[in-house]
Amino acid sequence: MAWAFGAQFAEVHVHAETGEIRVARLTGAFAAGRILNPLTAKSQLTGGMIWGLGSALLEETVLDGAAYRNPDLAEYLVPTAADVPEVEALLVPDPDDQVDALGLKGLGELGIIGVNAAIANAIHHATGRRIRSLPIRLEDVA
Repeated sequence: MAWAFGAQFAEVHVHAETGEIRVARLTGAFAAGRILNPLTAKSQLTGGMIWGLGSALLEETVLDGAAYRNPDLAEYLVPTAADVPEVEALLVPDPDDQVDALGLKGLGELGIIGVNAAIANAIHHATGRRIRSLPIRLEDVA
């Protein structure tokens, strides 16, 4: 099979009174063929999971008519060190000689793919509310 695969899991805490959402832990397991540089691959996947955290809880383009209300990083919310929990990327051995002679597959944006769903599912388990729009805000869970 020429595709890489991954599964992400999130531990999320939701404050019972304020609805504050804190992601305590992100873990992902990825099967992406033969990995030539495990350190670089884990860094790519970890970065993707942090990107997914930002997409799930923070990032939103705000328009006022045709003008952007948050046109730069001073106004656009992205995860900071305080927002990023323990993040772990696990590499699952996945030799596949049918892809090419070396069994290589691309990681690309594999790390981001399941993070939104993992966080939304963890929030559902914590609150009983199924949220299907991003970013997930306090008012969505309170």
